[in-house]
Amino acid sequence: MQSLLRRKGKALLAIVILSFLLMLSVAPESFNYARRTNSRRTYSRKTYSARSKRYRRKKRVPIVPIPAPIPAPEPEPAPAPEPEPAPAPAPEPEPAPAPEPEPAPAPTVNPMVERIGFSMGNRMIGLSDQELANQLNGMAAMGVKWIRHDFDWNVIQSTNSTTYNWSSYDRLVTAVNQRNMKLLPILTYTPGWARRADASSSMFSAPANNDQFATFAKTTVTHYAAMGIRDWEVWNEPNITNFWQPAPNVAAYTDLLKKAYVGIKQADPNATVVSGGLSPATTSYGNIAPRDFVSGMYANGVRSYFDVLGHHPYCFPALPSSYYDWSAWSQMSDTSTSIRSIMASFGDSDKNIWGTEFGCPTNGRSDVNESLQAQTIEAAALQMQNKPWLEKLFIYSYKDIGTSTSTIENFFGVIRYDGFYKPAYYSIKSILMQ
Repeated sequence: MQSLLRRKGKALLAIVILSFLLMLSVAPESFNYARRTNSRRTYSRKTYSARSKRYRRKKRVPIVPIPAPIPAPEPEPAPAPEPEPAPAPAPEPEPAPAPEPEPAPAPTVNPMVERIGFSMGNRMIGLSDQELANQLNGMAAMGVKWIRHDFDWNVIQSTNSTTYNWSSYDRLVTAVNQRNMKLLPILTYTPGWARRADASSSMFSAPANNDQFATFAKTTVTHYAAMGIRDWEVWNEPNITNFWQPAPNVAAYTDLLKKAYVGIKQADPNATVVSGGLSPATTSYGNIAPRDFVSGMYANGVRSYFDVLGHHPYCFPALPSSYYDWSAWSQMSDTSTSIRSIMASFGDSDKNIWGTEFGCPTNGRSDVNESLQAQTIEAAALQMQNKPWLEKLFIYSYKDIGTSTSTIENFFGVIRYDGFYKPAYYSIKSILMQ
């Protein structure tokens, strides 16, 4: 309000000043006119006096200066409204954390990959580097992860009890490891210097001294533990004369297994010790049937000296799905007295069986063929689904070793001698790659 009054006062003052200036501008004009008149005429005092009287008699109309229009006061500009403070920007929402991606499901692993492999005898150490690579690559292409192979005492310590030659098996282990495959080595067969006198001409002689065999086993396990080998089978088919000479002896083998077990565990406490896989023989001609041999092993105190029982459940020309009392497959658990029932009777039912050899030849006798071989392997894999205690099965073998039909031994391969794939090759590949 005071500001408005001050402005109005200033406006009135301006009007007064303007009026005064206007009067000054008009009065001098009259004065100048009188001077101009007097400059042209000379009046007598009388004349002037008379005229002066007339002039005085006339009524003078004062000149009132026309006031200049009072300018309307400029409206006081409305104060600019103080801008309302801009609303505080809404806080940007914190970006929601990106959802953690769900972990990709673990790839499904076919359990049969760990359960089915190949049994190869001692053949692979005799192959050239290229041949060895070809066979291992061929197995890997089928999905095979496990290989059973001899680690011959007769090769590693061929000359005496103090000299070890690891070269042949080092090459094999290295090649297998390079392909992420696994070995089940068989500690087996006797060098000349360690054989019994009554079987000195054969590497299948029983050792003359089981302590020497145990030393060999301990030293070998120590050497290969550093290369990742954790599973060991002690001997091959000790229940038949072909592989334990002069004749099978349950007590002698059990003693060998006990001593080897102690040596192996000293070298590698985490090692798995598999008892020697038993041949599907009958108790005759010096041979001992598997069920009789297993009973004899327990009778000789074997229970605490092995982790897995080895067995060779051949059943050809029958299929694993068919029951026969003579079938080594049926004898595992289906017969009235079975290997499983014997194990249970000695409180050992928690241990598994590994079928460390199994298969079917395709020639050499009239009741076998390539189709039967494929059916046998397929039926065995199907049966294993209901036999979790049959932890592994090693197919004998990868490739035929000859063409002579005089023996079935030439025809256990799933690949012919000429390299042609038999139907069983595709059966195994399908089982492992599905």
